[in-house]
Amino acid sequence: MQWLNNLAAEGAHATRLQTDLEYFVSNLMIRPKEGALVPFKPNAAQLKLHQALEEQKRRTGRVRAIVLKARQLGISTYVAARFYHRTISNPGLRTIIIGHERSASKNLFQLVKRFHENLPPDLKPSTGVSNADELIFDKIDSGYLVAIATHEGAGRSATAQLLHCSEVAFWPDLPIQMAALMQTVPDLPGTEVILETTAYGFNDFRKLWRKSEAGENEFQTIFLPWSVDPNYRANVPPDIKFDPEEIRLMEMHGLDAEQIFWRRNKISQLTNPETFPQEYPLIAAEAFIASSFDSFISADIVIRARKEKDRAARKANCGRRSCQHWTGQNINRVPPRPLHHQGREQARFGHDGNDRLDQSDHPRAEACPDQSRCRRSRCWYLRSSDRARPRPVSNQRGELWRQAGRTSAYR
Repeated sequence: MQWLNNLAAEGAHATRLQTDLEYFVSNLMIRPKEGALVPFKPNAAQLKLHQALEEQKRRTGRVRAIVLKARQLGISTYVAARFYHRTISNPGLRTIIIGHERSASKNLFQLVKRFHENLPPDLKPSTGVSNADELIFDKIDSGYLVAIATHEGAGRSATAQLLHCSEVAFWPDLPIQMAALMQTVPDLPGTEVILETTAYGFNDFRKLWRKSEAGENEFQTIFLPWSVDPNYRANVPPDIKFDPEEIRLMEMHGLDAEQIFWRRNKISQLTNPETFPQEYPLIAAEAFIASSFDSFISADIVIRARKEKDRAARKANCGRRSCQHWTGQNINRVPPRPLHHQGREQARFGHDGNDRLDQSDHPRAEACPDQSRCRRSRCWYLRSSDRARPRPVSNQRGELWRQAGRTSAYR
């Protein structure tokens, strides 16, 4: 009966190889940062992405995902391994790889060829075509097509079930590219479209990301911060002192001292330290910090703009038309004239005899100096010190028109 047990074990092994990606990837070889080839073992960021994609696939029957990531998390490697596994395990599948430039597309295709060349012989499918742009497995009629994001629209004439789009934030005319590419993938169960990239400022990709966040298209947003990678750490000196910003990040994002010290070292290596949030974001919002590497809005400008906005809001209730902060929305705050001088002004501004404007509403508010015939003690324009000094009626009328922002009583 031992042979039967062996046969069952082999059958279970073959089934897992075909259906279980986490089980299959141990047979793939990758070139890590250290250099020498090693078996592929998914890291924390790759596992997090895998779980999110599998959950969407269980829920919708297919995958449509946009991955915003920090640098060097191995996301391109994971997507390449995921699609290679499906391509060699399912007859008739076509996979398209598209990078933002020729060298990027070449590097992604080299990942796939390295997987194939180092795969155990009993798992490796027969190769019919293998060149710089194609890899076709003839006996199962599956394979790869490699393209570059161009203005004309990459992959427009092809049909594929799996689409890997890399560094889409750097693509020219992204809306045109996506309109063409989405027509190459049929709207069927089992199809997968994965867009993965680092951010590149306020461009078309940011618009696509925001629409996906708002649920305005079929793509699921997946954000992977640098803190998810356990390798982004550095040994902390015993005399280290963290600044208030670093302490705030530790409290807000649950970072430890080794992660913060790695962050400090990485910032010191960059030519422009302000690019760090774009290359290594902790939250998705800070990845979109500028439209280009040399066009950042500095923090002091943002703070100053916020202060100006607050100052304008505090003065928004000013009703004097001569004030630089006056707007049509506060026209009803114009200081009222005494009853015997309102006339047309009452009909124009809608005041009654009880409307009053406190002088504290405007930093330069003063009582009218021209007190002549007005004897109302509640008159806003009347100062008690001026009651004994009446002024000509004509002077009072002219000053009141000026206070209301009008130069003539007849216009």
